[in-house]
Amino acid sequence: SINNNSSGDTFLVRGSMTSVLVLNDEDGLTAISAALSHQEGEVMAALDDLSMDLLQCITSNPDLRQLLTKVESMLYDGTSKASSLVDEWYDNSDIELLSQVELLGSSAMMRLSLTDGQLGLLGELSQLDPNVAEAWLKSPSSASSPICTSLAISKPSATMPNSAAIQQGAGDESDALSSAASLISAKLESIRQLSLSRLILVFGSPQGNPPPIQHGALRSILYSTALSWAIHQPSSVGNSMTVLEEHLSHEMRKVHSGMTAALSLADMVVSSAFSHDANATSGGVLSNLVSPSHEPQVALRLLAPLVEFPSAAGPSDTTSSVITQKRREVTAECLLAEAAIIAKSSGSSSANGTSPEALWRLASNLLLDTETLESTTGTMSNLMNRIGTLERHLNSIEGSNTSLPLCCGVILDAIRDAISTISSNFASPEIPTLLEIAFQTSMRGHLWNEALHACVSNPLSDRRNANLKRLILGMVDAGALGKIVDMSLTVMGRELSTSMQEDHQDGDTDGTVTGIDLFDLASKIIEEAAVEQVSVPLESEARDAESALKDRPNYWGCLYALHASRGNWRHAAYAMDMCGKATADSVSSSKSDSQTPLVLSKAASRKIMDDACLSAQACFHAINLVDKPSHRYLLPGSQDIPSESRLFTKEDLERRAARALALRTFSMDDYSPDSVGSILELTSRDTIDSLARFGYYDQAITVALGISSKRKALPGGVDLFDDALRYILCTYLVPAATKTHATIDDGDLESLQSRSKIAQISASSSACALGSADTPPQSRITSFSINSKSWVSNDQSGKVLQSTMAMDLLQQYTSVYYKRCSGLCLSVANAILRVGDSVSELPLWLKDLCMFGTSGDEESKNGLFAQPAGKDNDIANPAGLMRLYIKHHQYGEACDVVTSILSKQTSLSSNASSRLPEKGSIDYVPYDLIDMLWNMIDSIVVSNSSNSSEDVKSQVKSLTKRRNCMEQALDKHFELLKMSEEGLISARGLSRA
Repeated sequence: SINNNSSGDTFLVRGSMTSVLVLNDEDGLTAISAALSHQEGEVMAALDDLSMDLLQCITSNPDLRQLLTKVESMLYDGTSKASSLVDEWYDNSDIELLSQVELLGSSAMMRLSLTDGQLGLLGELSQLDPNVAEAWLKSPSSASSPICTSLAISKPSATMPNSAAIQQGAGDESDALSSAASLISAKLESIRQLSLSRLILVFGSPQGNPPPIQHGALRSILYSTALSWAIHQPSSVGNSMTVLEEHLSHEMRKVHSGMTAALSLADMVVSSAFSHDANATSGGVLSNLVSPSHEPQVALRLLAPLVEFPSAAGPSDTTSSVITQKRREVTAECLLAEAAIIAKSSGSSSANGTSPEALWRLASNLLLDTETLESTTGTMSNLMNRIGTLERHLNSIEGSNTSLPLCCGVILDAIRDAISTISSNFASPEIPTLLEIAFQTSMRGHLWNEALHACVSNPLSDRRNANLKRLILGMVDAGALGKIVDMSLTVMGRELSTSMQEDHQDGDTDGTVTGIDLFDLASKIIEEAAVEQVSVPLESEARDAESALKDRPNYWGCLYALHASRGNWRHAAYAMDMCGKATADSVSSSKSDSQTPLVLSKAASRKIMDDACLSAQACFHAINLVDKPSHRYLLPGSQDIPSESRLFTKEDLERRAARALALRTFSMDDYSPDSVGSILELTSRDTIDSLARFGYYDQAITVALGISSKRKALPGGVDLFDDALRYILCTYLVPAATKTHATIDDGDLESLQSRSKIAQISASSSACALGSADTPPQSRITSFSINSKSWVSNDQSGKVLQSTMAMDLLQQYTSVYYKRCSGLCLSVANAILRVGDSVSELPLWLKDLCMFGTSGDEESKNGLFAQPAGKDNDIANPAGLMRLYIKHHQYGEACDVVTSILSKQTSLSSNASSRLPEKGSIDYVPYDLIDMLWNMIDSIVVSNSSNSSEDVKSQVKSLTKRRNCMEQALDKHFELLKMSEEGLISARGLSRA
C-alpha cells in the first residue's frame, strides 16, 4: 500500500518494511524543468527510461548480470581506494572498469533490440549541449516519474517502522535516527542505481559520446558509490557509530524528534550531498556529511571523483574556480593525512601499492593553482601556501625512515618551483626564507647533499654559517660519517644565484665567491662541539646519566674518521686520545658534583668500557701509521702542565692500550666493582692487584710490563717488573695452584678465593704460550704437563682441576721469566712452602730449575754449588734451595739437594786427575751449610731417641737414611777431590821440569 503523510512524502509499505519512493520529488522535477526547456526535459526523461530499460535487460540475463556484478565490484573497490584520483583516470584511457562497462552496455543494447526512436535518442545524446548533459548526469533525481517509482520498488531500504507508527508520528530519538539513516541509505542506493544505468547508456552507445559526457557519467557513478560507501564507515569520533549516524546525531538536536523530523532530515542530507557547487568555502558535501579534519579518509573518497573529473559547467566562472581550488586544497589535505596513515602502518606502501611519496606528489600538484600562476596576482600566496601545507604535514611522517626522505624531496621540489617562478617574475626578498625552509626540510629528511646546497646558496652570511654548523653536527648526530667524509673531499664555492638547481651554466662565475673548505670547517666545528660536550658534567642520578650518555653524539669518533680519511694520522690519534679522556671523565667521581661513584646499568657500563678500550686501541693504531718515526708521539693536555709530563710516545700509547684492554676484561667479570668510573680510576698498582686477584694473570703481567718499561730501574737496581711478577705469582697464583683441599662447591660463591678461575687460567696459559715463542723449546709447556700431573689423583674434582691448571701456568710463567727476574725460582719455591705450612713438596720442574738451571745445559753441572761465570748465574742456586729447605724444616729434602748435586759429578770420575783451576775446573761446596744441616739432623735424632711413636721412628729413620746418602755422596766427592789434588801436583811438577 502507498501512504502519504501531511508533508507530501510518499512511502511504499509492505508489512513492516517501508521503502522511500520519492522525497519531495515534485520539487526536484520542478527544479529540473525550471532550468531546462520542455524539449530538453523530455530528452532527459527519455534517456532515463532507456537507461533503466538497459539495466532491467541486464538484470534479467544471467551472463550480463554476472558482468554487472563484476562492474559494481570494481566500482566499489576503486571508490574505496580513491583510484580515480590516485591513479589519474582522467588522462588514462586504458582502464579495465571502462572497458567492462562498454562491453556490458553494448551487449545489453544488442539484446534490447532498440527502436528507431531510441537509436535517434542515442544520436541526440552524442550531440547534446554540454550544460544539458551536465545537468542530466549530475541530477540525483529523474525527469521521469515512472523511473523514480521503479527505482524505489526495485531496491527496498532497511527496516523501517510500520505504517501505523508512520501515521501516528511516534518514536523516540533513537528510532528517528535509525529511520533517517535507513531512508538516506535507501535513497542513495536508488540514486546509485540511476547513475549506474546512465553510465552504462553513455559507454554502451554505438554512436559514441564525447569525453565530457563520459567524464560526467563516470563522476556521477563514482560519487554516488562513494556516498553509499561512506555512510557505512565507522566514525572516528563516536563509539560504535557510523559516519552517517554521527552526523545525524548532531543534526537531530536541532530539530524535534519523531518520524516527521527524520523524514525532513533525510531529505535535507540527500539534497545537500548532491549540491556539489552550493558552498564555495566548504567543499559542498564535506560540511554536510563529514569533516576532512576528523574523517580525512572518508572525505578523500568523496572528493576524489569531483576533483579528478571537475564539472565543466557552474554558476559562474569565478565561483567555479574558487570551488575547484578549494576542493583541490581540501583533497590535498586528505591525501597527506592518508599518506601519514600508510607510512605508520606499512611504512612503504598501502595494500594497493600506493606509496606515501606518490600521495604527497599528488597533493603537491593539487595545491598548485595553475590559473593563478598564469597571472602575477596571488602567485606568491599560492606558492607559499603550497609549501606551508606540505611542511605542516611533515610532522605526521616523522618516524618513518623510508617515507620521510621521499616526502621531504616533494617539499624541496615545491621550493624549487617557487624559487624558479619567483625569480623570473619578482624581486628576490623571499629567496633566503625559501632556502632556509629547504635547509630545514633537508635536515629533517637527512638529505645531506640538498641541505649543503641550500646552505651554501643562502646569500645571508649569518644564516649560512649557522646552517653549516647545524649541518655538520646534524650529520654526526645521525651517524652519517661516510657522507661527511665524502663531502669533505672537495672545496665548494658559495653561489649567490637564486636557483637551487645543481647544474650551472659553464663560464658563469659572477655568483661565486671565496671557496669553502668543508674539511677544515667540519674539523673545527666537530672539535668545538666535542670540547663543549666534555665540559658539561653528567647528572648525579644514574638514570639521568645513562640517558645523557645514550643521547651524546660521538664527536671524537667522527673527528677520527674525518682525519683518517685524509691520512692525518697524528690528528686522528689526538682525537682518539681526547675521546678516551672524555669517556673516563664522564664517569669520574672527581669530575661530578657528587663524590660517590656513579653506578650505571650493565649495558651502559659495558659501552663506557668499550669506548675507553676502543679509543686507546685506535689511538695506538693511528700513531703507528704516521710516516716518520720521529713524529710518532702526542703532546696533548693543558699548556700549564710541563711538556715532558704530557708527552706520549708510541710505547706509552701501546702500554695504555694494553691497560685499557685489561680493564675492559676486568670490568666484564661478575665480581668486578659496579662503578665503571672506579675501575677507570684505578692506579697502576691497584690495577695489577685487582687483575691478579680476579685470576686475570696474563693481563696483570702485561700491565706490569708496561709500568716497568715506562719507569726504568737504575743499573744494578731492582726492576719494578720483578717485584710485580713475584707479587702476582707468589700472592695469587701459588695459592691457586697448591690449595687443593677444598672443593669448588664448598666455598662461598661471593668469595674470590673460592670461585672457579679455570677460564681465566686457561686464557692466560694460551696467551703465555703464544707470547713465549722466543724461549727455548724445553721451556715451552702445555697444560697438564707430566710433572704437574703428579700433584693430583685421577679422580679430579673442579677445584683439583683448577689447581692442576694453575700449577701448569705457574710452570709456564717461571720458565719464561726466570732469566729476567733474578731469584724468581726461589721466590716461587718459598711461596709454595709457605702456603703449604712447610709440608708441601716442591714440583720436580721447580727443583730442577733451582738446582741445575736450564735443563740440558752441560756446563751448568760444573762447579757444583757454584754459579758459572758468563752464564745464567742467577738461575741455579742449589745452596739457596738448601737454605730454603732448612728454613722450612725440611731437612731430608736439603740432604737430597746435596746428594743430587754431588751425584752429577759423573764427568769428574774420568778426568779427575787432569782438572786444572786455570782452565775453570773449580768446584764449590758449602761445607759449613752441610755441617749445620748434619748437626741439626743429629739433634733431631738424639731428641727423638726415646720417643716410642712408630710415626716418629719412621720419620727419624727416613731422615737418617737421607743423611747417609748425602754422606756417601760426600765420600765420593772427597775421593775425586783427592785425585784432582794429586793430578794437580803432578801437573805442576811436569810444568817446572
